[in-house]
Amino acid sequence: MVPSAEGGLARPVLGSSLLIRVLGGVAAAVKAPANEVEETNKWLHQIGAGNGPTGSPDNGNRSSADTLESWIRALSKWHTGDSAVALGLAKLTVAVAALREHSRHDIPMEGSRLSTIWNIVYEALNIPCLQDTWAPSRSAQGFLALPLCSITKNGRIDELFRLHVWLPDGKRGNPKFSVHSHQPFAHSWILAGEGRDHQYEAREADIADDATHEAFGLSWNYGDGLSRAYSAHQQSSAVEPTGRRFCISEIGSALHRRNDTYTIPAGAFHSSEISPEVLHATLFYFDSSRGFIPDAPVLGPVNGEPFTQLRDSAGESARSLASHVQLVRSWEQFMDEGRQHASRAEWEHAMRAFINASRLCESPDAVMGMRRYRGLALGELGNTNRRFGRYAEAEGFLKQACLELEGFPEYSIFHGELGVVYRHMGRLEEARDAFQAQYASAKDLHLDLEACRAIGNLGMVNYQLSQGSGSDELLLVAANQLQERVDRCNSIRENILASERDPPVQRLRQLDVWAAIGLSRLSLCCAARSNIEEACRAAASALEHAKKTGDPTVVAISRFFHGRLLAAKGQHKEAMEQFNTSDGCTPAIAFCKEPSEEHRGYLEYLVDAGADMDLVDDQGYKALDYAVFNGDEPCQDLVLRGLRHQFSSESNLEELLRRRLREAKLRKGYRDVFQQKLRPVLLAGGDGCVGKLRVAYADAVAADAGVGEMFDRLKVVPYGELLRFGRLPRSSDRLFRELGTSKEADRRHFVIFFSYRWLNPMAVPSGGRADDEKHTQYRRMLGAIESFLASHKDVSREHLLIWVDYACVDQDNPSSGVAALPMILAQCDAVVSLIDDQYYERAWCSVEAMMISTLRNSYGVHQWYEQTIGEATTEGGEGTRGCGMLRDGPTGLSIDMAEKKLSFEEERPQLLFLERQIRLLG
Repeated sequence: MVPSAEGGLARPVLGSSLLIRVLGGVAAAVKAPANEVEETNKWLHQIGAGNGPTGSPDNGNRSSADTLESWIRALSKWHTGDSAVALGLAKLTVAVAALREHSRHDIPMEGSRLSTIWNIVYEALNIPCLQDTWAPSRSAQGFLALPLCSITKNGRIDELFRLHVWLPDGKRGNPKFSVHSHQPFAHSWILAGEGRDHQYEAREADIADDATHEAFGLSWNYGDGLSRAYSAHQQSSAVEPTGRRFCISEIGSALHRRNDTYTIPAGAFHSSEISPEVLHATLFYFDSSRGFIPDAPVLGPVNGEPFTQLRDSAGESARSLASHVQLVRSWEQFMDEGRQHASRAEWEHAMRAFINASRLCESPDAVMGMRRYRGLALGELGNTNRRFGRYAEAEGFLKQACLELEGFPEYSIFHGELGVVYRHMGRLEEARDAFQAQYASAKDLHLDLEACRAIGNLGMVNYQLSQGSGSDELLLVAANQLQERVDRCNSIRENILASERDPPVQRLRQLDVWAAIGLSRLSLCCAARSNIEEACRAAASALEHAKKTGDPTVVAISRFFHGRLLAAKGQHKEAMEQFNTSDGCTPAIAFCKEPSEEHRGYLEYLVDAGADMDLVDDQGYKALDYAVFNGDEPCQDLVLRGLRHQFSSESNLEELLRRRLREAKLRKGYRDVFQQKLRPVLLAGGDGCVGKLRVAYADAVAADAGVGEMFDRLKVVPYGELLRFGRLPRSSDRLFRELGTSKEADRRHFVIFFSYRWLNPMAVPSGGRADDEKHTQYRRMLGAIESFLASHKDVSREHLLIWVDYACVDQDNPSSGVAALPMILAQCDAVVSLIDDQYYERAWCSVEAMMISTLRNSYGVHQWYEQTIGEATTEGGEGTRGCGMLRDGPTGLSIDMAEKKLSFEEERPQLLFLERQIRLLG
């Protein structure tokens, strides 16, 4: 083992002698041609001779550097001709050896390392030349098994690695023979999906009539009759009754998800429970060195008949099986990412992740049975759009999700979410029907959490209906239903804490969310019945629950109900503290996020009370931003009314309000264009991606007059014109031309964006000069262009276009050009940063560097270079700073925009907003 820096065991050592042994098993499993095996074997021997990852000879005790990572580096330098098969065998050998050593030495496998190993396996499974001979086969347990390494001794398993995949095809094996045991010790690493492993205790029945199961012996057919000798490649397997009878009882079970691991002792009886609608995949290792029993029966029905399982491939190949696993792993990662962001109310990041997950379900590699996966992603998109107040979009996503999920437990969840949307849209009868259906479905399926949520939502709808009708009877029903939600939350929490040693934090947090919402709404019912003290107790308790959730929106809404009741008791100062205290969100912001008739009423109360409408949430947005983004004019007018009162003493009040409204519309435009227009093009990638970005942006600007007013079009200067002009042109020199219309999607165009520091900024944003009298920056640009052309022979001088702000942004009215800056940069093929000792101190330079770094690292279609400072000599002999070398932009760039210098401090909020949008674009 390799000791860690702290002295503990960190990574297994992978000596070449170990890999040579494993290669033999890989060759047998893969049915690899002998000449390819020999080529791989030769490479491994060269490693052992001292030409490998560390250069040290393999004497059975390799140095601490001979880890999986060092072998991966060696594989990346493979120089054995054009044999993809030999390289694939080497990759599979390294991955299997790493799994083996982790298991043999009980070394924990963190998720990132399992991903590394799986990625190596995935590459090997895509070897084209082996697809005809290397195929999976259907197990009696219902999964498809693909052998990765098979080492046998005297007809029995010595070491065996397989990929096990349960497809969402509804086939889960013969349930009569689900309880089984293995001859060797087994170790499993979960790649995707979830499954429950049940463990059993079995004793031979003293009385035949008491037996629950009968033991069946297992044998295999390789084409010439049944045999008890094991081989990785079988045509069928058969079980026959032995006459031995057993009584079994379950002694435990465990749910396993992606990146989990578990072991099964030799001879232990267990069964795997996998839902028919999910894909579940594991890497499975049978190891006789850690236990082996010759007689490992399958348990079947008493007096049962023999059963034969044909080992067909179900139409799958090694490649297709690997693609299915990879797709579901990616889907799960996006869904987990989205839910983590959602739990912190980071809704923009959550939406990006859920969009990615839903697109995977439309992939050509999507396996049959992806209906549930698609439904879950659409449901989360509906939920996320609802949190943005985009109710029409949310309704569409949720209706589609319910269609996809009918018959699944999640149907109840998203049907309830649809009811929430209806309630916010003022469609109370439809909301009531949806919540009643959710409640009935949840109770039928024993979904306690969903029943809890449904009854609370039903109570709120009945409260609203009671206020419209004046029905005291309906008000009492609402109060009872909301109290039931609170009681259910407490009961479920107690059961979880009593029954689970390590209770799930996320579920407990969700119960606090529902309890907080239920108690806040219960306070409304109490207040409507004139019981102010009871209402205050409910609201205070709601706030305590909300603070445990970590959800700033829930906290803000709870603060509103608590503050309103404090005001009703005459405690106005304490009430205003609740209204204006921001734990990442204020009550006004919370109600603008999800506009509805109900929330507009609460917002009007806050405006009349004098609450601060200008506070910022933890995402950098204000109440007006959310009202504008949701297109809710009543909310927008209420917030502006509050701001008018708040800043009534300002001499330029009307101009201040117009600027605030313009800034909010600008932020909406950024989000719309960045996320909905440019990012899908980047995700699609492919040839001509940057040119397609130019067309998408031009179409977006042309299609919406409002967007066209906010954001400038892409303007460029032909390189020849820039060269002839002899200095850095100003926009008033009119050297630029517009680029990017649908008619002008010429793939020959190549655009370089120059990011640089202005040498003569003046006291007003539009009055500075970008260069000095010696034309330092201009000469640096020309030097950078010539260096670029010298190393990029495929870029034509005639079709080279330059973007530089001084020439392409209207310097007399720069607002739309400055606003469009990050989107302009995304449409340029390459960025050149003219760095000096102050470049990374300047805010605008830093935001441009951050933008290109994010684009390059995330999508790989942009180029980024830095030009360093060099020395040049003028004709008079005076030494001046000039052009230096052109080098790749740095990797791993970390920038904090809050620390960067600005010539005009009023631009900082815009810079911080751009920083957040850039992170979303990644």
